[in-house]
Amino acid sequence: MILELDKETIDFLCVNKLTFNQFAICLLIHKKDVATIIRVTEEIGKMGSCLIPLGKDKYKNEMDDLIDRGYIEHNSVDKRDYYAIDNFKVNKLFTKSLDPLVSAPEEFFSLYPSKVVVNGVEYSARSCDFDEMGEKYLQAIKHSVQRHRDVISKLTAYRERNTYAQMNIMKFIGGREWENMEAQSKPKVRGY
Repeated sequence: MILELDKETIDFLCVNKLTFNQFAICLLIHKKDVATIIRVTEEIGKMGSCLIPLGKDKYKNEMDDLIDRGYIEHNSVDKRDYYAIDNFKVNKLFTKSLDPLVSAPEEFFSLYPSKVVVNGVEYSARSCDFDEMGEKYLQAIKHSVQRHRDVISKLTAYRERNTYAQMNIMKFIGGREWENMEAQSKPKVRGY
């Protein structure tokens, strides 16, 4: 059970004059988390593939307000007169002011070594599509600020000791290698 909201979220809602519904709508659109959208659709009502029925004035007004104020934009309304989630995107106004992870992929990318040496041969460690890498990284850390901070902390410590994993950045992300770094960095306890 949620007993409190963090101060940053409340500050964001107050400063931007957003309702809890508008905040939830923006997050659903931003994260495009299919499992959550399906659950909301099944357990709460039409907020899934058909996000908000236009006939429901309360939600229509909240959606129109978000559009008018530049938090979200949409391409079209579907033929059943619904706002479809696939037709929306969250604008930078929302992501920059709310999501501290907007710059997380850049921070991770810049800290990861540019070259690795395997069997005496030097390879580029950061050769990848940056946007794809960013999406995979955010998914791997489950859009968690704390997990991102942990990854950055571990990479920084390993960089200082020059003991990086010798692999391409996409393989590093796919294998969640920072979890292995954690296991390796814990001191071994000796028995008596």
